Amino acid sequence: MSVSGSVANWAHVGGLLFGVAGAFAFHLGVEADTEAIRNEAEYYAGSGIAGAAAVKYAQLAERAPDDPYILLEKAKAEAASRHETAVPRSMENAAADAAKVVDLFLKQGRRDEALAAAHDLTDRPCSLELLPRTLLIAGSLAETKRDFAFSAQVYGDLIRRAPAESPEAEKAWYRLAHVYNAAGLPDDARKVWAVYRQRYPGSSWVQYADSPLIALG
Repeated sequence: MSVSGSVANWAHVGGLLFGVAGAFAFHLGVEADTEAIRNEAEYYAGSGIAGAAAVKYAQLAERAPDDPYILLEKAKAEAASRHETAVPRSMENAAADAAKVVDLFLKQGRRDEALAAAHDLTDRPCSLELLPRTLLIAGSLAETKRDFAFSAQVYGDLIRRAPAESPEAEKAWYRLAHVYNAAGLPDDARKVWAVYRQRYPGSSWVQYADSPLIALG
């Protein structure tokens, strides 16, 4: 091989190594930057500066849009910043993020985490009003875990907030009667079931009711 050919080959190798080193350095830089943003987000959240925390978690969510834990913290920060006028539409954003958190956990087959997230978002101090669809999912998940207190809570929230003629309200009344019955509260179940039958006399769901519930009349 000629000297010029050897030099050319080494130049290619050197260029390749330089490119790899550059890419590695860039990756490390991105990781360091992401960690710095995470630290800032946690600092602001821990210090009660919810608006700033929401901004930082939003930056993290842009880098990891399918990470439910980041979105969960973003939703909590947005909900906590409800009184900060500098952060418009924080509750709407928080509700949308909460819905995505639950959906992502379910997509990943992590039902327990989805239910825990719903608890975390609706309990104090967050007290976030979840979207109707998310409330129905949370109630169903709670039922499967026999967490009847929480399922009754979210179905009750949905009944209070959704229009009475909406499919979500109809299903919430239906499921709430089942929850009370399964929880050993037949009197409450009977009252809810009576309201449901009165409000939705033509409902096709009645045929799917549990036998003990049908026996209530």
